[in-house]
Amino acid sequence: MSYKEFESEKFTKQSQIEFTAYSEFIDCEFTGIDLQNYCFEHVKFIECRFNSCNLSNANFQYAVIRDARFNNCKLLGVNWTNLNSLFEINFYQCNLNLCIFNGLDLKSSSFKECICHQTDFSQGNFEKSDFQDSDLKDSSFAGANLQFANFERAKNYFIDLKEVRAKGAKFSFPEAAGLLEAQGLKVKF
Repeated sequence: MSYKEFESEKFTKQSQIEFTAYSEFIDCEFTGIDLQNYCFEHVKFIECRFNSCNLSNANFQYAVIRDARFNNCKLLGVNWTNLNSLFEINFYQCNLNLCIFNGLDLKSSSFKECICHQTDFSQGNFEKSDFQDSDLKDSSFAGANLQFANFERAKNYFIDLKEVRAKGAKFSFPEAAGLLEAQGLKVKF
């Protein structure tokens, strides 16, 4: 087992980075790096920032991500349920199509201005999470806790209020009409 620790370092596409198992990245910044299909098995990312990176289909098996920020990143098809630990995660202007967050406790997380088509949020805890201005086309929220979540200006979501906990959640028109349609009601404007 080779263990490496990196602290307060900045990595760009010119950087030579080796993501060996059990490596630890603390307060690091990754900018413009193509990490598509990378294996981050047993890697820890603590207080890290990812800017304009491609992490599509990345494998985070047994990894740890804490207090991470992803800005303008492409994260297609990532199965976030494979991580050992995931909390305090924030996405801004990211593409999260086909991702799996099923059953995760991501209370107070942020998914602002993101594209989340066919993303699985079912059975997860997204209490007080922020989905403002995101496109949630064909995403599933079945059984999720959405209490006090913010869906203002989000679009293309279909949330059945009989299947989720949504007390105190914020929605805005015209998309909020979909909440009534999920109950079998017809809404005309």
